[in-house]
Amino acid sequence: MSSSIASSYAQNRKLQAQNGIMIYDSKNGSIPQEVYFIPASLKENEDQFDMINRVLQCSTTIAYQIYFQGIRWIMPNLKSVLSNLKGDEIKYGYKSVNLRVCYIKLIFDITLNDDVTDDDNSSQESIPVQVPIQYHNKKNIITIMDQTKEIGMLHKIEVFKLT
Repeated sequence: MSSSIASSYAQNRKLQAQNGIMIYDSKNGSIPQEVYFIPASLKENEDQFDMINRVLQCSTTIAYQIYFQGIRWIMPNLKSVLSNLKGDEIKYGYKSVNLRVCYIKLIFDITLNDDVTDDDNSSQESIPVQVPIQYHNKKNIITIMDQTKEIGMLHKIEVFKLT
């Protein structure tokens, strides 16, 4: 268990891990402001690239836009972690921008979820946005949604040791 996770448990934080696909911009080796996250798991005897292909070809794929830069304070080595991720390229959007895609575990802090109430006057419902993608020459459209309070706030990423 990492020191940041141990510290969170000591502070009675509620953490929730989710495996999935992360799509992010890695240009200039910088930490992206946000990432797109699609909850998903590997099936038995499936490698990450087959899983990514399977999930991205599904017509009901939903990706959540997650604020990402805030974890640089918890993970000072984040830039190095991102540069060493085993991933692949994906073309994203109408201009076919080259982004990176990988299988990863994101850990979210859901401690405040119980305290957050929806105010009918101030909350705005997320408007789904349809975005074209192309992965290994296969085209599809995925739906992008804003991060929900149920997901929580991103706390940390963990990299799988995949072959």
